[in-house]
Amino acid sequence: METQATTHQPSTFRAVAVTATVCGAVATLICVAKVGHRNSSLLLPLLFVLWDLSPFAAMLLLQVRSARWDSRARTRLYIAAAFLSLVSAARYAIVAFGPPRPRIASTFLVVPLVSWLVIAIVASLGRRFAGRG
Repeated sequence: METQATTHQPSTFRAVAVTATVCGAVATLICVAKVGHRNSSLLLPLLFVLWDLSPFAAMLLLQVRSARWDSRARTRLYIAAAFLSLVSAARYAIVAFGPPRPRIASTFLVVPLVSWLVIAIVASLGRRFAGRG
């Protein structure tokens, strides 16, 4: 039997996860714009924006599609989404606003790749427990 506190827990985590994901996406956009503002090409910054924002869009989509998952799997998804959003945005901010360093583009290529791997793992585990709630 679930208590009222555990019934509302996934919705609280969901609100935090959605907020963190949106804030992480906005922070990422700001960091990409700061790092790429001197680039004369229009295509390259656009590709970086799309690549760097794609994990945030995937996390939001996954949060919507996880409605049939059991509550524990959804809660784990929400925690992973919030954590991934905050860590990604923090890493981008360190590169964009920290001291000058060589090869900053690698961060903007590798972080989304790692994020996609984490999202794939969380999604496959979540689908495994779909409908068990």
